[in-house]
Amino acid sequence: EKGLRSASEALEAYWDLLGGLTGAKASVGKVRLDIYMVPNAATMRELRNFPPNVAGAYVVGPTRVLALALQSSGNMKADSTQYLFHEVAHHFMFQNGMAAYPAWYVEGFAEYVMTARLTDDSIAIGDANMGRLYALSDENWLGTADLLTKAPREFNPVQLGKYYAQSWLTVHYLSRDPARLANLRAYLTDLQNGKADETVFVAAFGTDYRGFQRELKRYATGKRMTMSVFKRTGAVSRAPVTINTLPPSAEALLIPQAHLRIGVGKAYRDDRLSQIRRDAAKYPGDPFALAVLAEAELEIGDAKTGVGLLDSLLANDPQNAGLLTLRGLAALRAQDVVTGRRFLGRSYKLNPNDATTLFYYGRSFAGQEAVPSENTLNVLMRAADLAPQVSGINITVATVFMKARQFADAIRLLMPIASNPHGGQAADVARQIADAAKAGKDVPAILQTSEE
Repeated sequence: EKGLRSASEALEAYWDLLGGLTGAKASVGKVRLDIYMVPNAATMRELRNFPPNVAGAYVVGPTRVLALALQSSGNMKADSTQYLFHEVAHHFMFQNGMAAYPAWYVEGFAEYVMTARLTDDSIAIGDANMGRLYALSDENWLGTADLLTKAPREFNPVQLGKYYAQSWLTVHYLSRDPARLANLRAYLTDLQNGKADETVFVAAFGTDYRGFQRELKRYATGKRMTMSVFKRTGAVSRAPVTINTLPPSAEALLIPQAHLRIGVGKAYRDDRLSQIRRDAAKYPGDPFALAVLAEAELEIGDAKTGVGLLDSLLANDPQNAGLLTLRGLAALRAQDVVTGRRFLGRSYKLNPNDATTLFYYGRSFAGQEAVPSENTLNVLMRAADLAPQVSGINITVATVFMKARQFADAIRLLMPIASNPHGGQAADVARQIADAAKAGKDVPAILQTSEE
């Protein structure tokens, strides 16, 4: 418990550090970040089809936002803390509407701040990332144009190591000098305004791509690198932490529950369902085990069984907001809109800042209204504001606003997704819908989705 408390306090101090570095702080009430320390690489690959060398991930699922990081043992060691800091930095950026930043900056910023060192009375920022420096020890660097314009998925594994290393070095170089930092901020603003060629880069930094890389290679010797150390003062240095003891069943079922919440791929569904059923049976009557089993049955098993389990759990715990939301979603999936709204409404009263609850509650009305009402639009916009990084919520909410002919709001919701260098298919869809909204047209028929 002592180690867990210390790690939680460090994360709160780190979050405050990110706010100080960027001048942006996520407002209270945003979507929560659930953090899981994963025991080994094999378990990490089960949760997502990650390459073998992935040690951390920021995963946005349909109902949860998770950070995953490998742990080297039962405690948070230095390496696992850095992995976690990297993913928390992504969460901070996306919570604050920074998803439209270029990929190199998204990853480079996370690499820059992940080496932060926290002690009882200080925070150090800007420490050299020795692994990344080692990756840059040869002359086979990526061209600056490729670094600045391509997404990580466009590089092979060897190039990807260079990509992360050069992204880190670029952010470190530009962040450690006030004048360069001001130039960086101006350049990022230009990019968000659609200016992205080399002439814009030259105007911002006073050199072309080749000259900039020569300067970075000199900087990579480490002789001119600096770091900063700040004292930990004030309330943030010791944020209040509440520790709850989980039941023994959580040892077997906590990470499988996380898997359900970010989406279980088809290749793993049968094995995951069998494992959850088997392990839950070892803890008869245990509320946590039954809740995970109910969620599994609803998501990848027998929905009627899941509903029965939820009804039994709610009979004993009628004020459990999480169970109420699950029960509401189960009813909506069964086309029982009245029952679904009733459970979601009860959940909302207990937890008014849950984006999932608000989204599905609002969508249940939007699907039945020829013109979405103001109340429906307000509920859905609140869900989108709470979860800016959940593309599924924001794209769907944008289409509802287009149905109401409120195109400006739809475009505002779509553009961070459309511009996200990590957006993948969601970014492509958002761009096409945004183009229709800019033209004052309906959502293209091929992109319209059902209520499910």
